[in-house]
Amino acid sequence: MKTKFEKWLQAQGLSEKTKSGKLGTIVTYTDAINGICKERFSKEFTQKDTDKTWKLLCEEIIPIAAKYQELSHKEYMLDRVMVWYAIDYFSSILSFMYGKENGYETKPDINLYLFHNQQNYFIKSICLHELNEYTQYFATLYFNRDFRPKKVNSYQLNELKKIVDKIIWDNKIKEVHNVGFHIVYKQSRVKNRRSALNHFYNCFINPSFKNPLEQHPVLMAIKNRPDRLQFFSVIQEITGEQPRQIKIKDNISPMSLTCPLQQYDLAEIFDIDRKSIQKYLEAKVCYASSGDFDTTELRTYYSVAKTNEYLSQYYHKVAVDSDSSVSFKEKGYEHWKRKSYIIKNVLHIGKDAFDTLIGKKYVLDTDGKPKRVNCPYIDYFSEANTRYYLPVFLDYAAKHP
Repeated sequence: MKTKFEKWLQAQGLSEKTKSGKLGTIVTYTDAINGICKERFSKEFTQKDTDKTWKLLCEEIIPIAAKYQELSHKEYMLDRVMVWYAIDYFSSILSFMYGKENGYETKPDINLYLFHNQQNYFIKSICLHELNEYTQYFATLYFNRDFRPKKVNSYQLNELKKIVDKIIWDNKIKEVHNVGFHIVYKQSRVKNRRSALNHFYNCFINPSFKNPLEQHPVLMAIKNRPDRLQFFSVIQEITGEQPRQIKIKDNISPMSLTCPLQQYDLAEIFDIDRKSIQKYLEAKVCYASSGDFDTTELRTYYSVAKTNEYLSQYYHKVAVDSDSSVSFKEKGYEHWKRKSYIIKNVLHIGKDAFDTLIGKKYVLDTDGKPKRVNCPYIDYFSEANTRYYLPVFLDYAAKHP
């Protein structure tokens, strides 16, 4: 089976070695599969003959793939809003991943923290099953939600309550509704293993099913895990005349109030990569006032109100000539480009010339009259991310070839 898998990977255009002579994707994936087999089927696994455990992996591919899909997302932040989604999510994924015959895995591969005012307070290391029950218990105890944990014994739940109560007392946390769970998975190289499992599935399992792995109901549920939820809709698209504005979707429960957004949401709202979104965090523009009951304090969440404030604050409108032939009503971020793009692809000038063109200094137009290019711009997060309204420069380039 290993040989068949390697040949299939080759047919997909993958190689055993890179051009520099290092181990390629094929070796990385087969090693990852062996690692999964050794972990999951420790008694049956042998390095000399991997076929037996590879066949076992085929039989259990969906729950194992589900596990690695879950663990590949290394952190969750669960507040009083997101905890409701998490309870349903963890319950459904656990019921699929573990059968009655196999029982529950008890390896403590999750670190659980209480999160408040940008501070982490370690609670304990737990397994995925305990996370499901503790999440329910936390919702019941601190968020006044009627959940009744069934499988974790009273000793474990009392232990959790004792630890959390001590953290709340020692750190003088008054607004318990503003605390949350910070969940961190300790396993390493999980993303690589997930990729290997998806390829493994496509090679050995997919031909026998009508739908691909990605359309399996459980994995579809994983794709819609809490950090994929989209809470917003655009009510005012960005143009040359106005900034983008968003609102909470109509179908969101009123209990969510200002409604937390997450990094995936912000990447879409600002049309920027997640790494740059971290600068939004560092600027501390995502929080309301301390102790605000309606706004989460978790690091990866943002309120709609604060996001709209930021969208407006860093959008710079300019006075436009009445006789301008440029349309300032073009909608969408595709009409906003960085300086490097405009210099290279539109104006074909140097950086200093560009700065002069849009700066305080005036340039002479074709009639010899002093003029500058008036252009709206946005500068979210940093100068490197400043974007200018492209139609203005296209018009200028057409008039000044």
